[in-house]
This record gives sequence, C-alpha cells and structure tokens, in this order.
Amino acid sequence: MNADQWQRVKELCVAALTFAPPKREAYLTKECNGDLRILDEVRSLLAVQSKASNCLGELPREFVAAAFENDVSLVGRKIGNYDVQTLLGRGGMGEVYLAEDRDLRRKVALKVLPEELTRDTHPLQRFKQEARAASGLKHRNIITIYSVGQEDGIYFIAAEYVNGLTLRQRLVSSGRLELKDAIEIGMQVGSGLEAAHNAGIVHRDVKPENIMFESDGTAKLLDFGIAKLTETLGPENVSSTQPFKTEQGIILGTPAYMSPEQARHQSLDHRSDLFSLGVVLYEMITGKVPFSGGTPYDQQAAVLVGEPTPINQHLDKFVPELQWVLSKALTKEPGRRYQTATDFLIDLQMLHQRLQDEDVVDDKKSDVTDAASSRVTVIADNRPLWKRRWTLTAIVMLLLVAVLAAALISTRAGQRLFGLIGPPPVIESIVPTRPIDVIGNQPIELRGRNFEDGLKLKIGFPNGGSGELSGAQIQKQEGNSTTVNILIDLNGNPGIYSLQLLNPDGQVSLPFTFEARHETQRPSINWIEPAVVKKSGGEQVVAVYGSNFQQGISVDVVQPNGETSQLSGRQIANQTPNSFHGLFFFYLPGKHSIRVINPSGGKSEYYDIVVQ
Repeated sequence: MNADQWQRVKELCVAALTFAPPKREAYLTKECNGDLRILDEVRSLLAVQSKASNCLGELPREFVAAAFENDVSLVGRKIGNYDVQTLLGRGGMGEVYLAEDRDLRRKVALKVLPEELTRDTHPLQRFKQEARAASGLKHRNIITIYSVGQEDGIYFIAAEYVNGLTLRQRLVSSGRLELKDAIEIGMQVGSGLEAAHNAGIVHRDVKPENIMFESDGTAKLLDFGIAKLTETLGPENVSSTQPFKTEQGIILGTPAYMSPEQARHQSLDHRSDLFSLGVVLYEMITGKVPFSGGTPYDQQAAVLVGEPTPINQHLDKFVPELQWVLSKALTKEPGRRYQTATDFLIDLQMLHQRLQDEDVVDDKKSDVTDAASSRVTVIADNRPLWKRRWTLTAIVMLLLVAVLAAALISTRAGQRLFGLIGPPPVIESIVPTRPIDVIGNQPIELRGRNFEDGLKLKIGFPNGGSGELSGAQIQKQEGNSTTVNILIDLNGNPGIYSLQLLNPDGQVSLPFTFEARHETQRPSINWIEPAVVKKSGGEQVVAVYGSNFQQGISVDVVQPNGETSQLSGRQIANQTPNSFHGLFFFYLPGKHSIRVINPSGGKSEYYDIVVQ
C-alpha cells in the first residue's frame, strides 16, 4: 500500500470505532466503495484491537495517535479569542489544550475535535451536543463552559481550567479513600448530578476519570461529551429543543461504570447516572469496581448478571447504612433504584452525619461534664470584688450555656448527644438469608443492635404501601438484645419488601430490604377432557391437563349451589406432573369450578366445568 492508502486505512479505523459492531460493517462497506484491499486491511486491524478496545466509542491509544500523528499542532495558534499554549491530552472525542483568553486574561481548557472526525456527522453531532448540554449548567460541582465556537473548520469549547488531580489519579495513588472522604465526594458529585438532572441532562459517563478536584478539595464533574438532553415534562417549561437520540446500536459509556440498561442498548434516563455514581462510590471505598472482568465484554456481563461483594467484607467496621445505600444504588432494575439524585444525596448526607456523630459524641459529653464542674467552683469563689466581675461574667456565660443546652435537649438530636436517649436501632441481617416464601405466615429473625423492649416494626410493601407489626407478631428473645423474631403474612405477594424498627423512644432504623417470592410450585390447569360433561347425578372420570402437579395433590370442587367438596387419595389416578384422572361426582347440572392444590401449598386458579 502507498502512503495515501495507509492514511485512508487509519482514518477508517478511527471512524469505525465510533460505531458498535452491528453498525460498523455496513459503514465500512459503504465507505470503502468496492476497494476490497482497504476493506480487508481495516477489518484485520479492528480484529486485532477488539480485545483491548472498550467497544463504546473510546478510541485505543494507538489508533488515536495514528489519527493525529500527521496533524499540525495547534500550540502557538490563535483560535477565536484564545491563545493556545500547551497540549493537555487527547481522547476519543478530541484534543484538550491549555489556552488563555486574550480579553479576560484567564486560563481556559480548550477542547477541539480533530479534523479526521469532523468528516463523519456522528462524532460532530456528539461534540455539539456536549456544548449545548454543558453550557447551560451553573453549579460549583460541574465544570463551567465559557464559550463554543468554530474557526477554520476547527470546532472548540472553552471551559474552566482546573489545575488538579482526577479521582482516578487519587485512587491510583492511594488505592482507596477513607470512608468519610468517599462519602463527601459522593455528595459533591451527587449534587452536580442533581443540578444536571433538574435541567433535563443525563451525563451517561460518570467515572473517576471525569471527576477532578480543585486545590480546596471541591469535586468537579467533567465531560458532558456524551450527555443526552431529555425532554423536560411540565406545561410551564415545554421546550421546542429536540432531544439528542443516540443511533441504535451505538453504546456510549465505559463498561465497568455502565448501568444494565446502558449495556443492553436500552433508552436511558437520569437513573443510569445514579447507578454509575454507586459504582464510583463503591470503588472509592474498596479500591475495586463492583463489577469486574478481564475484558470490556466480561465487565458488561458482570454488570448485567453479577452481584458485588458485600461492602462489609472490605471494611474493618461494618456500617449497615452504607450497605443499604449501595445496594439500592446498584440495583439492576431502574424502578427499584434511587429514583432521583435528590433521594440519593439525602441518604448520603444522613450517612455522613451519622459517621460524624459517632466521632464527636464522646468529646461533647466530656465538655458538658467539665462545664458543670467549673460552675460549682465559681459559685464557691471568695475572691475580691474586682476579681468577682470576671466571675459574674463567667456565671452569665454558663447560664447562657445552660439555656442553650436545655434548648438542645428538647430536640431529638440533643437528647442523643447528651445520652438521654439511646442510639437508633440498626438491622444488620435477617434469617433466612434466601428469598422468603410469600405463602402463609413466615417467621423471620432480625439481627442487629440497639433493639429496645416494646419496639414496633414498619413494613413497606412492593406496591408502595406500608403497614405496622406489633404485639404478638414481634417476639423478642429474653436475654439477647440483638435478635428479634417476627411473624409476617405476605399474602402471597412477591416482590421487594422493606423493614424499619421503631424503638419506644422514637428512634428509627434505616430500611432493610429483602425479597419475597413463590418458593412453592404453583400448579395450573390448562384444559380438561371432556370439556362438557353430558349428564349429572353420577360418577364421572375427567382427565385434567396442566403443569406442576406434585404427587399427593388434592382437588377442590365448587358445586353450582356453592357447596364445596374435595377429591384426594384413590379418587385421583394416573397422575403425572402434567396430567391426572379424577373421579368426580356431579349431582347438579350447571357450572362447576375445580382447582388443584399441591402438598407444598401451591394452588391453581379455578377452572370451570359445564355439566348438562
């Protein structure tokens, strides 16, 4: 191949990587226009790099370098109102330079799209989308966009320049972060996402590389280059702006941080970002991503079907509230995940406050004791008058402290601070740990700490309703303050339930979720023969066909007059898992209803028989 042909191969490789594999072949066939030599060479190069690439639009380093190696550097040039000074980095969607605004004399980060990629409308459309999405956001935890422009075929965005480390660099340096530091960063990123989501913007690529820190520790969310504008509902702010629609078959994101719906090529909303934030939070605390694999495809598979290692296995001190927050954030079904960034943020703030309370409560108790001792000493003082003025001042100050302390004690936080009420109850686990059967009354053992006599229990149902258990349904074991036995009737409704303990002093635990489902096989009746019984008043053999018939079944029969009888034992013959013959006695004409009952308790729906 000559130099021009090799250049064409490199250009096609770069452009092809912006497409997912199902779309890539059609694109190459069209662009190669019958040149089989170039087409075969591109296919060969793409096959070699497929194991290393992330298949999501991020270009491998060697391909990005190839795409830019013949470019003229922009360093020293004037683009728009900016003097380009230094190349900061390159990525699949462009180059980033350090530049200076000539009018305002401030440094900016200038992101430009390479000329090779502007020939294709897809990355160009994504580049413009970044500008539209990010320019309207004004928040301390989101990078500020100053301007957007085009000059001599160069598309650029001028953004706030942050001279600091990314979260990825911090994790590489330290391995993992302190728990409170991780929660604080999660709160900052969550606050930025809250602002973006309220503006109808989904980031779609929340990961450590896109979180950077200023010198004072402020976290900044970067790169809305693959953001998606979602339509904002509500009559007061209907916009004519059309949402950006990612072409079907192209996935945008990073495998280990993608939500399950993102990995499945499904449409996304803001809840996808909350899943990604949960992944980042897990990694900050443990130093590992919750869903890992040897290749990007393995990582996608782990996101779809894998379960993360419980967080307590990575911590010296078990924090059940943290496990609950992460479990909810990393739930695979969006409907069971945090529904808004605000909800996620509130739980993080409560968890952060809980950690702070545990650190300072002992110190504050000591301060109160010292203050009381000082007051006794001052009252007994017999110093000269000129010295007693200072004593009077001290007494006034102590009285003010006493008044403030009394006001504080009137609040629940103050009562907890001064030890007047105990800490809130905590549910750490339940037994059985397997999914609970929804049939009948189920005994469940709750294990945790800070359980008090006379507690109540609130249960949340899958449909959003709630109820309360008390009295005989709660059986506390004597001599063991960390275990409570309860009896729950789930009324045959499978789904995700939540439990909250309420101590008599008003302290409430965080919700603990568990799954309930049908553990017993439920039989079903599909059809019977004959479909119509021709006579009544005698015994009739009827063949029943269906599924999940366990050995030892019984059959309920409801007569036309409402009376009920039952078949069992020898009245049921030739039974298989899918059929049996029943000896029925029909003494009245009309509609009879039958249902099958398994020995394990599962019951079929009623099936009607017409007797003439």
